[in-house]
Amino acid sequence: FGPKGLQQDFVSRFSAAVKTALQDRDIVEQLAKLGNEAKYAPPEELREWVSSASKHWSGVIRESGFQLQ
Repeated sequence: FGPKGLQQDFVSRFSAAVKTALQDRDIVEQLAKLGNEAKYAPPEELREWVSSASKHWSGVIRESGFQLQ
């Protein structure tokens, strides 16, 4: 994740670095110890997942009647 408007070349290089890092067993194990499941997804797939999850959970919240106080 990053701020809106990141240049595509940076996103591509960062994504490649994350993919490489997640091939390192020690890094994956350390993330697991922190309660994280390490799984690489290319930027486009991650963007689609976030969009889908946001739509789903906003509907759940709306239907629940939850209100911020």
